[in-house]
Amino acid sequence: MKKSLLLLLLASSAWADVKVPAEHSTTVTLSNTDLNRLVCEDGEINNVFYSEEKGLTVAIEGHNAFVKYLIKQTGDEPAYITTSTELHVICDGKTFTLIAQPTQGNAKTVRLVGGNQTALNNTIKRYGGLDHEQRLVTLMRQIYRNELDDNFAVTQYADPLRVFPADVKKVPFFENLSIVKQREVRLLGVGLRATEYQLTARYPMRLTETDFLEADLGHQIAAITVSRFALKAGESARLIIIQ
Repeated sequence: MKKSLLLLLLASSAWADVKVPAEHSTTVTLSNTDLNRLVCEDGEINNVFYSEEKGLTVAIEGHNAFVKYLIKQTGDEPAYITTSTELHVICDGKTFTLIAQPTQGNAKTVRLVGGNQTALNNTIKRYGGLDHEQRLVTLMRQIYRNELDDNFAVTQYADPLRVFPADVKKVPFFENLSIVKQREVRLLGVGLRATEYQLTARYPMRLTETDFLEADLGHQIAAITVSRFALKAGESARLIIIQ
């Protein structure tokens, strides 16, 4: 594995997020002012059932569901919702019941970790003593070397991806590069997800990790590595991005 590894957002540790099991009622605290996030660790969120009259909205996007409480106006003062809300979340076919207590405060992330309990225990035992940066480096190394065991959930793809860079100056770069999504790897119970791509140059070009800091490749990118930095026409490289 190349020693060059770009690490970002090292101050944010996913280990501190709230984790809840399946098939139990779990009380969680959610922000009644900011956008909260529910994360399905073992697959995609299939649906979320709740009472709309409780004054909240839910948007589902793949592994995530985003919960926002509505703020009403009473005269000149905003009225924040404080009544508890029951949410039934279908995550990878399993049901998670959350008793949400809306309070003023920062946005919350709740991780739904009702998968293989043995795998979860092994993950916590192996990675629980590592700091955030060590977890990123360890995960990147295991993916690069294909050292994936039952602690990982792997989904294979073979889809070409078109990137629309925010910086118009980077458009020619991505037009000259074929990007094919190969696989997605999730480390169960930790809140880290990696996506591996195959890059193929249409013309000779040089690459850097920062070239791939694009929203189309991930919104919460924590680490990036590229296997080769100089490509001739037709040559390929591996790109691994951890979110």
